[in-house]
Amino acid sequence: MKLLQLLTDIHKANFITQQVDADCEIKTILEEYDCLIDSNVPEWFIQMLTAVYNNNPTTFRFTVGDPSLSSNAGSILLELQERLSWDVDDQGEWSEVRFPGYQLEAVLSFEGGGICKVSRVS
Repeated sequence: MKLLQLLTDIHKANFITQQVDADCEIKTILEEYDCLIDSNVPEWFIQMLTAVYNNNPTTFRFTVGDPSLSSNAGSILLELQERLSWDVDDQGEWSEVRFPGYQLEAVLSFEGGGICKVSRVS
């Protein structure tokens, strides 16, 4: 349930212009990908969201691991973009997510293992 709380809190701090019930929408997205249980998403995804939530720029390497878990994380981001207007640029080999309320962006690269960079934007 940590993932649900992280996504909900991040959404409220960054994308408050949406009038839909974000809590329900996020829960529905996670249910669709069987990700209400944190072990069904990669640890790097929760680590990235935790860094964003804590407003903590960081860079870390990760092992992509189980492709289906990584696919779930990418699909969740795309669903958040489609349903709740998250600012996601998915290029397949890398993805960028912008968090305007925190003035942060997270870039995920899956080439050569994996790397995540959470940094400030001006």
